[in-house]
Amino acid sequence: MLEKRIQYHFKKSKQLYGSSRVTEELLKEGHMVSSKTVSRLMKKLDLKSRTVRKYKATTNSISKRDNS
Repeated sequence: MLEKRIQYHFKKSKQLYGSSRVTEELLKEGHMVSSKTVSRLMKKLDLKSRTVRKYKATTNSISKRDNS
């Protein structure tokens, strides 16, 4: 049952939540579970959260030639 709830919260978050955030959601539901237990079960179920990086501009959009 706990594995199904972990999968539910993981998929609900669009695979963004890691074990700590999934643990928070389970605690809100009333499940007494530790983050280490959730982490172990997520590894067993092969659930790995995606990492989303912020966009970083690598070039300056205003070139020196435009200032003439």
